[in-house]
Amino acid sequence: MYRILEFYRNRRKLITYVIFFTVFSISLVMNVPTWVLGSMLSKYSQNKLRLYNTQGTFWSGSGLLVAVDPRTQYSAPLILFNWQVKLGLKRYVDINLFVGARKLANVYLNNSGFNLDSLNMSLSLGQVTELFGLIKNLGLSGNVLLTADKVKLSTVRNTGVFNVRLTTISSSISPVNPLGDYIVNYDLSNGKLNVSSSPNSSLILSGSGSVTNLIVNGRVAPDKKDQLLQFITVMGLPQPDGSYSLKIF
Repeated sequence: MYRILEFYRNRRKLITYVIFFTVFSISLVMNVPTWVLGSMLSKYSQNKLRLYNTQGTFWSGSGLLVAVDPRTQYSAPLILFNWQVKLGLKRYVDINLFVGARKLANVYLNNSGFNLDSLNMSLSLGQVTELFGLIKNLGLSGNVLLTADKVKLSTVRNTGVFNVRLTTISSSISPVNPLGDYIVNYDLSNGKLNVSSSPNSSLILSGSGSVTNLIVNGRVAPDKKDQLLQFITVMGLPQPDGSYSLKIF
């Protein structure tokens, strides 16, 4: 005991510094600010997604997810969510996202890149009106369900598919509503978009393209042909087979 006390007396100042530095370091790590997570989100989404109105810390907090068009800087508030962050060996940063008690997605970084698993997000079409001129011009409304099983973004190759289900889509300038239900698949491996309609849609759409050039084929259901003829004529160009070519973007 005497030797311990003697050791402490001789090195009291050094021990005090070590204790202070240890406590300070732990406090600093435990209180990493939320903007660190926001910076990661902005980086890996190529500035298309940002976090606002954040609360808590990097490890546990909440914030408003906002989609941004980098060209016009128009923004669309999407969803208020909570997060829990853990560090690991295989998954360097592992983030679980929640809306209330419902899991929104799992996001993590590993040696292969940025990964997104089990995405399940519901939106209103009106929330993204400012990002898409077509939605605004046609007064479109309806529900959006965005899902993805496994998505990976890396410097080598992107993989995975985003699935967008559009339900009860209506237009303020259409005499018939709803127009129908639609499915849009976006394949990250080749940048290809595919569009299809449910069988009972009044306006039947199909086609493929990219996020910068999407032209689809439009047809009107036989029992709605007279009512929707003027509407589809305004939207697209008539084709020899009686369908219409509709430029989405």
